[in-house]
Formats: sequence, C-alpha cells, structure tokens
Amino acid sequence: MPRKPKAKPPHRSAVKNPDPSENPAFANIPAEPEQPAKGERALHAVWEVAKTVAFIVLVAVVVRAFLIQPFLVVGESMEPNFQNGNYLLVNQVSYSLGKPKRGDVAVFKAPPEPETSYIKRVVGLPGETVRLTDGKFVIVNEEHPEGFVLKEPYEVEGTNTLPESGQTSWTLGSEEYFVAGDNRLPGKSSDSRAWGPVPEDFLVGKVWLRVYPLAEFGPVPHERPTSYSFTVAPA
Repeated sequence: MPRKPKAKPPHRSAVKNPDPSENPAFANIPAEPEQPAKGERALHAVWEVAKTVAFIVLVAVVVRAFLIQPFLVVGESMEPNFQNGNYLLVNQVSYSLGKPKRGDVAVFKAPPEPETSYIKRVVGLPGETVRLTDGKFVIVNEEHPEGFVLKEPYEVEGTNTLPESGQTSWTLGSEEYFVAGDNRLPGKSSDSRAWGPVPEDFLVGKVWLRVYPLAEFGPVPHERPTSYSFTVAPA
C-alpha cells in the first residue's frame, strides 16, 4: 500500500518587534525600549558618582564650618591630660546651646593671637573675681562673697599654681572667662594669668572627642572643680 504523506506541522513564523498596525493581536505587547549606548551609560555612571562626591563634600564642609572642628594640640600647656600631637574634635555648637562651665576643656581664639586657637581649662566664670593665693585659685562670687579655694581633680597632687605676670587678681566682666592650662609649671602655659580673661565671643567650642592617639580614643571628660571646706577672706 502506498504510504500516506505525513502531515506537515503548521508553519510558525518567528516574529520580532511585531507591528500592531499589521497584526492587531500584538497591539497589547509593549515594544522593547531602546537601550542607551555604552558611552551614554558610562557618562551617566560618572555623573552619579560626581553627585555623590559633591554631596559628601558639602556635608563635610557644613559639619566643619558649623558643628565639629578638628584641633591638633601643639605644645605641653595641657599636660598631663593632653599631650603634644593629640588630635581632638571640638563641638562648635555646645556654647550656642549653653554657657561654659567651670572645668570645661575649651578651645578659643587667643586674645594675644586672635588668628590662633588655644586649648585651656575654664577656671573663672562671668562676674567672678579670680585670685591666686598660696599656689591655689580662689574664686569670689555672689554665692561665696568670702571666696573659696578650688580643688582641681585634673591637677597632679601637690600642684602649685604661680602667677605668669605680676598680677594675682582678676575681676571678670559679664561675658568674660578666666582660663588656665593644666600644666602649671612656670612658663609652660600662656593663659589668663599672663594676658587676662577671654571674651565670650572668642570661644570656639568645647572639646568633645579625642581621636588620636588611638589608645586614648573616646569622649573627653570635663571634670568639675570643687571647693575646700574652708573659706578665704577677701583681699
């Protein structure tokens, strides 16, 4: 018997990017979007990186200008608590939100050298009288009109604080602070004992963080002086 010819499968044509105008059945199939050229993709990637870098730089500038400022300790005026080469971060908004307190480690524009920043300890507050008596700071204010002797926990036991000029008594104005370095050895700290009080608008900020050396990384403590139990008669 003669073989029956096999039925041919229905012809299927491959359709690429169908044109809905030729075949309405493909009207709902979205056309494949055109891919950007390699050069365009590279240019877009560069633009995105540039925007990210610009944003990071802008944030760094704002933080540096208004919030946190780095400070490198130069010299030995704050030994033994801060050494030459210590790298610190200073909170510049701290004194916009509140007044300095006795015992704060503050950075300020030095009255004898306004273009230079100094780091010292706040000893006397506005309106007080600060005196040097027997190697100790004596504070006279409204609360203690007879005066009291500061006990400074950040100082080495037996520290003797001497004048750096012929002056031994300073009366502070309503916006002035008396500051001193922690190193009270003769000639080791240029501070209020030598050139007088610091105006409030000279203050840069409060030392916040010690970054270097890494072994001492962490927040900087601001120890508060206390008074001796006896008072000192005013001069």
